[in-house]
Formats: sequence, structure tokens, C-alpha cells
Amino acid sequence: MKAKISLLNFTRVFCSMRNADQNTKPYSEVPTVSVPKFILRNLPGGKYYKKSLKEIQESFYNEFGNIFKLPAMFGKSEMIFIYKADDFETAIRAEGIWPVRISLDTLKYYRDLKHPKVYEQTMDQIGKRQGQL
Repeated sequence: MKAKISLLNFTRVFCSMRNADQNTKPYSEVPTVSVPKFILRNLPGGKYYKKSLKEIQESFYNEFGNIFKLPAMFGKSEMIFIYKADDFETAIRAEGIWPVRISLDTLKYYRDLKHPKVYEQTMDQIGKRQGQL
């Protein structure tokens, strides 16, 4: 739950910082797609069916622009996609001094469950800990 709150706070702060620009929208207006529509687009006959990740990302960019919000689904928190380098820099700086970044589930599973002994000495160096160290 902490990671979800942090992600939301991060994106709200990010959008607030960018509000100095006239073209920036508040967080609530970040373009998104509904969960049912996203699922339908991944089924046979849908827009993303059998597409590569690159093609799906290009489709997101073409349809939604520089910033896009993928809604929370299947127990995971929502994700923000940023395609413009300047916006990415602003987002990273907006996280504050102790950022909380969500790790990839597959990498976490591999490190924690499959090969914990291999990584036990280097866990802090490769991002196991979050927030204040």
C-alpha cells in the first residue's frame, strides 16, 4: 500500500511542478484508458493483440501524447508512462530525497526467492531497500 500512495504522491507532485507551464494538466486529467477497454484491446481482434511491446508503446504515445496513465488493475498500482525527456527529468526530481520506486516483480522474485544467497551481500546496492537508507 505504501508504494501505491508514494506513486500517487509522486505523480501529483510531478504534475503540480509542471503546472507552471500552460500546457500541463492536473494529475486527474492525465490521459488514461479504462480497464475494460485496455483488456478488450489485448484480446483477439483488439488493437494490441499480438503486438510487440514497442508497437504498444508507440500506440500509447500516438493516442495519448507525452504522458499517459495506465490504470491500476489485477492488484497492481497504476503506472505513468513519460515519453519526453524533459518531463522525465522533472518526475525524477519531484520524488524528493528518499524516493520509493517500485521494482519489477520478476526481478524481485528472482532475487528474493530463486537465488537469495547470491544477492544477500549486495541487496542494498542493487535496490532492495526503498526510501530512507
